[in-house]
Amino acid sequence: MNRVGLAKIEKAVRAVLAQPELNGVYRLSHPGIDFMPVLDGRIMVDKQTFLIAVGQALEFPDYYGNNWDALEECLSDMNWHTGPIALLIKHAEMIPASVLSLFLEIFDPIAAQWALDGRACSLFLCGLENADIPSLA
Repeated sequence: MNRVGLAKIEKAVRAVLAQPELNGVYRLSHPGIDFMPVLDGRIMVDKQTFLIAVGQALEFPDYYGNNWDALEECLSDMNWHTGPIALLIKHAEMIPASVLSLFLEIFDPIAAQWALDGRACSLFLCGLENADIPSLA
């Protein structure tokens, strides 16, 4: 992808993160973003590696229990984190479908709740070209 294309993607992502009412989950055509935590779906081969990676990327507190309930609790709190809550997962197609599906079920309502509080919270996924997820670029 050329610089113009990457600049367009970055501009679209920054626009989402500047407007909490746009919180949600988005597909990206290229993972060329460097201003948020980036995870690689190729290493998240099961539920446990996925939960550990997300917890580390978002700097969850020590009490994070690497389970779905703890993930939901930490995403809903995030008092230790300033600014937008954002995460980019490249090669998202490599994450087991059941793991990614459950994560999206947890993430989406939390992002909506953060929107009500006026705080940006969005997830960006690369590698899911045919998914039923809105595309930014």
